[in-house]
Amino acid sequence: MARFRFRLETVERVRKISEEQAMQELARRQNAFQQAIQAKEATIDARNNALIGREKLSEKVSKPADYQMMNQFLAGLSYQIVRADHVIVRARRFLNQAFRVYLNARKSRMMIDRLKERDLESFKKEQGRLAQKELDDLISMRSRLTGTNEFGGLGDQEGVNQ
Repeated sequence: MARFRFRLETVERVRKISEEQAMQELARRQNAFQQAIQAKEATIDARNNALIGREKLSEKVSKPADYQMMNQFLAGLSYQIVRADHVIVRARRFLNQAFRVYLNARKSRMMIDRLKERDLESFKKEQGRLAQKELDDLISMRSRLTGTNEFGGLGDQEGVNQ
């Protein structure tokens, strides 16, 4: 019996490799996106702690320079939060782009998989047809050699007498 060989096997391999690469790129982009979110959360926590520290400064007697320095620090943290928002937006854009690339690679691999399934199905049908033909040939050859037909009667002699 012949072995099935997909005619687009090299294309299938290339598509699988491109899908794996797209998946790895997607994972890198997701990681960058999560890191950007975590960096923003850390900055927000630092700002909240600085706000608590500024409230503590107002409860006790302190120099105006300390209060002014704390306000400048809070302004810097607010600027960092805005920058973190921009980094998150950019990371999300790259993440969406990587996701689209991955989806396209997956679609093209699935298309090749469907072609492979279709070819395999037709190969199996062809193998079944060839096996049936071989079996029919064996039965007809046996009936010629024994002089009987498939139905148990005598071969051509029966048809002649009638």
